[in-house]
Amino acid sequence: MEKEKKNGFENICVRRDGKRDLSFSGKTLSWATTWTDRASRWMEATLYETKAGKYVISVRNITLWQDEENGYEGYVAKTLEDVFMKAFPEIKNGEVSWLAKELADGIIDLSERIE
Repeated sequence: MEKEKKNGFENICVRRDGKRDLSFSGKTLSWATTWTDRASRWMEATLYETKAGKYVISVRNITLWQDEENGYEGYVAKTLEDVFMKAFPEIKNGEVSWLAKELADGIIDLSERIE
């Protein structure tokens, strides 16, 4: 992921494996990681809002294992809810990963509504 500041917004490029990268002007809303000091594999996720008002989530799968490569994913949508559903499809089944919860903290409510 590359960043370059311009006019209060950053020019951001989100890398994606097997797809075209996502380039946009925007700002970072949230960042989360599963990294611990004993980790040899972990995930990092960043939530952005574009200058045009769309939302982007970048997910990086990091590995220190020999013969493994890092993985890169990027998702874009018009709403926060939609971009979270694309990046973390398990939400549709009522499951929410720790990474998704941390990324959403204070930004969007991922709780299940019961009445």
